[in-house]
Amino acid sequence: FERSLLGGRPSVGLGIGAGRSHSRIDVHYALPGGFSTSGSESDARWGRADLYPTANIKWNEGAHNYMVYTSGVLPTGSYRQSRLANVGENRRGLDFGAGYTYFNASRRMEFSLVGGVTRYGRNPDTDLRSGRNAHVDWAASYLVTPYAHAGLVGYFHRQLKGDSGSGAFLGHDKSAINGI
Repeated sequence: FERSLLGGRPSVGLGIGAGRSHSRIDVHYALPGGFSTSGSESDARWGRADLYPTANIKWNEGAHNYMVYTSGVLPTGSYRQSRLANVGENRRGLDFGAGYTYFNASRRMEFSLVGGVTRYGRNPDTDLRSGRNAHVDWAASYLVTPYAHAGLVGYFHRQLKGDSGSGAFLGHDKSAINGI
């Protein structure tokens, strides 16, 4: 938008995509008494993804850039409970957070840090609700050319509240993921 809001530049967007999901499971059971069995199943699917609305406000002070955002998930994608592979999630979600980017083209440096909290709704087909999540995403790069960066990116994720509903058959697990 051309008009400022709280001194920053607001924007809204709506994302949708399509893709292919491929899943495979291999199982081997060994029971007392020497009985064992094994099996596998796989499924692949092309489909439409869910809708992802976003809204944010951004501020700029030279090389320093700030942002607050909210985004969501609207379950409109290709999903069926009986399938092993799905493209859609069949659950609503809401994510909000803030970010900072230092970008200095003359020094050829960029650093970004974004933190947020995500809450998902219940999948009505499985009665599973994933717990609330916190995430921190970061990136640091060097501009090799004006249009190409080389660097590292990372992600820290913590599930703050365990899964719930009758679909949480493994219990109220909390996940933790780190990646670079």
